[in-house]
Amino acid sequence: MALCLLFAGCVPLAPKEHGDRGGVGGAWGEPPDLPDSREPADHPLFDPRGISEFDLQIYETDWDYALWDAIVDVQPCEDRPYLRANLRFWNPESQEWEEVGEVGVRYRGHSALEGGENERVGFKIKVNAWTKGQDLHGVERINLLGTEGDYSLMREHLALNLHRAAGVPAPRVSYGWVTVNGEPQGIFPITEEPDDDVFLDERLGGEGSLFKVAGYCGGSGDFEWEGDDPEDYVETYEPKVDTTVDDLESHLLPLIECADSSDLPDCLPDHIDVDEWLSEIAVDMLTPDVDGMAASGQNFMLHRPPGGVFTVYPWDQDQALTDYNSASASIFEVHPTWKTDFDSRIADGLRRHWRRDFCTRVLELSPGVDPARDLGREWRELGQHLSPWIEADPFLDWERWTWIVDDILQTATDRHAGVVAEAEGCAGD
Repeated sequence: MALCLLFAGCVPLAPKEHGDRGGVGGAWGEPPDLPDSREPADHPLFDPRGISEFDLQIYETDWDYALWDAIVDVQPCEDRPYLRANLRFWNPESQEWEEVGEVGVRYRGHSALEGGENERVGFKIKVNAWTKGQDLHGVERINLLGTEGDYSLMREHLALNLHRAAGVPAPRVSYGWVTVNGEPQGIFPITEEPDDDVFLDERLGGEGSLFKVAGYCGGSGDFEWEGDDPEDYVETYEPKVDTTVDDLESHLLPLIECADSSDLPDCLPDHIDVDEWLSEIAVDMLTPDVDGMAASGQNFMLHRPPGGVFTVYPWDQDQALTDYNSASASIFEVHPTWKTDFDSRIADGLRRHWRRDFCTRVLELSPGVDPARDLGREWRELGQHLSPWIEADPFLDWERWTWIVDDILQTATDRHAGVVAEAEGCAGD
């Protein structure tokens, strides 16, 4: 079998049997002469050089029917029940199986649940569902992503890596092979829970107020002032972990009041880390991601340490680097087709009042989406890493995967030069 991909040419590819954990060799050719972009393996679940394995034994014989039956009467944004299962975990660092014990498992996602046979549903594993304090190397919840708009399985990985490279504390993404009751389910992206204890302790210091903006279930976080009753905001800005409505009133409402006022240029630095927010917005515009904070007010977290200012970071980036987003050519006008008039008080205010700084940040980060530089290297490394597992996957279509992966670089190629030229122009304003 040969794989023909943009910038890589046609290369031989040997099928990989499940359980063969050897390297892929030069299947994708040699990467560009740049340092390896992958982070060190500081956690076995998020080892960028290995593939975890999750061997689930769900007690119901007809486990697929049981998982669907558990959610059939549950509304899309309600809590979903978990089934009991036993979990074994293959640790790619130690190269050993680990017996985790009894866990909760359910189907996850939204669009995949309605997508029929063309979408694969993801899994969510709650490690401490039945045993208090149980975790997997500190992790309590494991997100195994379905296709849900990202049939390449690469978009979220590439976009979140770019956020982290920009200094934004975005979740890590890796990959795991899933087996349920002895039946291979295939390769799934694993994305770090953006409010799990490991993430909070290691990336955010473990303390402070945390709010989640979902978009799909809670509306858009556009920072519009709705009055001084904090209860009017909890559906959109959901308090997480130990955060309370009182924290929302004392910490988040002053930020929203500032964002929706004429004093924004003067008051905003008192409430947010301006440089970090500019980086978040720049990545949203560079990728571009129509489902993110700047473009549609969705899928982001807000964290404020005690006595500090708010940091913003994303989750759910599966709409980044898609060909239908490439029509959003300007770094000032990326919006989804269903929200062409969306206005984020903070994102738009920062781009307006800190215009030169924003454009300069876009230029600094632009190599991350340059097909001839960082993006091309990471695309090739990741494709080399995934290709044999895609071939062995019982659900994914190999031919479709290859041309969708190609589209990532083609989208970046079609858009990159114009974005850089635009940023160069306004960085000199």
